[in-house]
Amino acid sequence: MFLRNKLRILITSVLFASATTGAFASEQKTWQELGIMQGVPAAADKQVTSRNWVWYPYNRWSFQNVNKILPTTEVPALLPAPLPEGNRADLLGLATKRSTGESSTIAELLDDHHTDAFMVLHQGKVVGEHYWNGMKPDSTHWIASMTKSFIGLSAEMLIEQGVIERSKRAEHYVEALKGTALGSATVQQLLDMTAGTAWDESMSALQNETSFARQYGNAAGTWPMGTPSNGVFGILPQIEKEREHGQQFMYNSPQTDTMGWVITAVTGQRIEKVISRLFFEKMGAQDRAFMMADTNTYGWATGGLNISARDAAKFGQMLADKGQFNQQSIFPTSVYDNIVTGDASKFAGSPYDSRIPGGAYSSFFWLLNDEDGAFMAKGMFSQYIYVNPTKNVVIVRFASPEISSMPEYDLDMISAFNTISQALTKS
Repeated sequence: MFLRNKLRILITSVLFASATTGAFASEQKTWQELGIMQGVPAAADKQVTSRNWVWYPYNRWSFQNVNKILPTTEVPALLPAPLPEGNRADLLGLATKRSTGESSTIAELLDDHHTDAFMVLHQGKVVGEHYWNGMKPDSTHWIASMTKSFIGLSAEMLIEQGVIERSKRAEHYVEALKGTALGSATVQQLLDMTAGTAWDESMSALQNETSFARQYGNAAGTWPMGTPSNGVFGILPQIEKEREHGQQFMYNSPQTDTMGWVITAVTGQRIEKVISRLFFEKMGAQDRAFMMADTNTYGWATGGLNISARDAAKFGQMLADKGQFNQQSIFPTSVYDNIVTGDASKFAGSPYDSRIPGGAYSSFFWLLNDEDGAFMAKGMFSQYIYVNPTKNVVIVRFASPEISSMPEYDLDMISAFNTISQALTKS
């Protein structure tokens, strides 16, 4: 029972929990093969509920069916535009290096990491598209903390429009945050996750039903405890300050929620409506999309988005093209420039420096700081949208593995992404 006792109690918020050790699974079994939600009704130990949906093996089914388990709110889209087809390539047969130094094919790596979907674009065209575990091209999948990058792009677009000022404090926009730790952080500090607010994402905190992190999960609606809650907006003012703002990057999910609150306050619209209006409709999103809703019905900004691999790829391509996409200018190059400019010195020494050596964090994106200027949206349970603007390669990877977060996940997949980018651009 692979790490069962330690890993069965995981908050479903997209908190990159403390690194967990252990070997990868030797084979990928589908939710059908595992018997999850099979039969009418399914056997008691095979049923997915709001209490177990994030645990393996239940997540093999649940990550594609979040709207059947938890409250959600739709992300509207109009005028769908299919992705253009390119020359399909045998990318899964490419050899790559694992973090252990061992050689592996891309296919073997994806299988070991319990991949659900894998899509590759080159120069804006589909050159690779693969699905496992019952997924289909139009299936939605929980993308976890990749949601943060959608919030980051929204914030940068509103800053460019003059609706938000990056030097202003959050409390300038949200009356309820006046005099609070998060309220005293600037928009820029929130976007870079350098606000000095307290937050414990350790396994012991997540397992403790009296902990603040556990209460946050209840408020977010992602791990209900059956106790009253005033939603995420009711939790944020309670968070305390433990160090000076602006000094060091520290991954802290409530800072994205705070940015979502600022966006909601200045636009007068729910966050899912803002995402839709600013770029989701314009990029030609073609499949159903929705956000998990907190106990006050508001979209969960830090990790609630569920979309298809095709629409995730469009998001990545829109960024690779610096806002020029679907025959229109969705945002100016200055927005792109602000996203890809991060302070590596504030990232150095953080727990994530070992996962993305020499990297940085900016506008809720992970910057690789490599020779291609590649960057990623990244989510719990190894979800990725990889953008290589130099080689014009975009890669989407959805998964439902046994463990929420491991350094090997990032290191292995970055190696695979680099291998594919090199192969597609060889002269």
